[in-house]
Amino acid sequence: MKHGRLIFYAVLGVIAAVTLYSCYLSPKAQVKRAVYGARDAVEAQDMAAIEALIADDFRDPFGFTKEQWLPVIRVSFGEWKDIKLRFLDLQIEIKNGRATAKFTVNGEATRAESLGGDKAPDREAYTFRDITLQLDQRGGEWKVTSWTNINSQTWQVPMPEVNP
Repeated sequence: MKHGRLIFYAVLGVIAAVTLYSCYLSPKAQVKRAVYGARDAVEAQDMAAIEALIADDFRDPFGFTKEQWLPVIRVSFGEWKDIKLRFLDLQIEIKNGRATAKFTVNGEATRAESLGGDKAPDREAYTFRDITLQLDQRGGEWKVTSWTNINSQTWQVPMPEVNP
C-alpha cells in the first residue's frame, strides 16, 4: 500500500510541476500573459500599464517611437470609452529571446462624444486582422518593441510628425 501511494504522489508531483511550468513559468506563457496584459490595459485605459509594457526603444515599421505613440493612445482614450477586445487565433513564436505574437482583434467601443443626452450611445464594432507584436525580454519582463498593422487610423487620431 505505501509503495503504491508513494508512486501516486510522485506522479502527481511531476504532473503539477509540468503544468506549472507550461501554464505559468514557460517563456510562451509569460508572453501570453504580456499580450493579454496589453489587452487588459487598453480595456482599462490604463496609460501607466501601457507605458510600462512598451519598451523604451520601441519603434514601429514607420519609425514611430514610444514617445510618439503614447500621446496618440492617450487622445484615443479620450475619444473612446468602454473598450472591449477579444484576441482570436493567438500564435506565439519565440526565438533567441525575441517573441512574435500574431492575432486578430475583434473589439467594440463607445464614442465618448455620444455619451449623455437623450440619444443612444454610438457603439462601434471593428475587426483588425494580422496584428503582430514583437516582444523582447527585458529585466525578466516581456516588453513590446514593435508592432505591425497598428497605425493611427486604428486609433482614429492623427500621428505626430516623425523627427529624423
